[in-house]
Amino acid sequence: MKKNILITILAILALGLAGYTAFLSYQEKNKPAVPVITQTPVQNNKLNNDSLNSSNIHITAPIQGDTISSPVKITGEVRVFENQFAIRVKDGNGKVLVEEPAMGENGDAGQFNSFEKEIDYPKSTTDSGTIEVFDYSAKDGSEIDKVTIPVKFK
Repeated sequence: MKKNILITILAILALGLAGYTAFLSYQEKNKPAVPVITQTPVQNNKLNNDSLNSSNIHITAPIQGDTISSPVKITGEVRVFENQFAIRVKDGNGKVLVEEPAMGENGDAGQFNSFEKEIDYPKSTTDSGTIEVFDYSAKDGSEIDKVTIPVKFK
């Protein structure tokens, strides 16, 4: 009698294990494909005529060739670590007139969040310059995702 009970228990365990293995195999075969998204930081992004964008920073104003005055309003959207990034105004000789931290509006991590920032800068000795919007790498402090906007000073 004990032998029959032991055989029954072993048979139930074997059937359960076979069923569980078949279930796992079915799940693995029918798993939806998960897209793999990779991001490579764009360093020292050079501007083209079509956009003022890097992979994580999109600028809507000012645009290439705009004439600006102090304070200048910079708008766009960012997808950067903790929504923090930097904005710099340079003169035509590459001299930094001002650099300030900026933040995107509160939003979900990994999503683009809009921003608007007014920056005062001192009078330039040149007629033109650039506005740079970029992030500092958490890894090594280098500038990443830089967008450079050529502008004229009023």
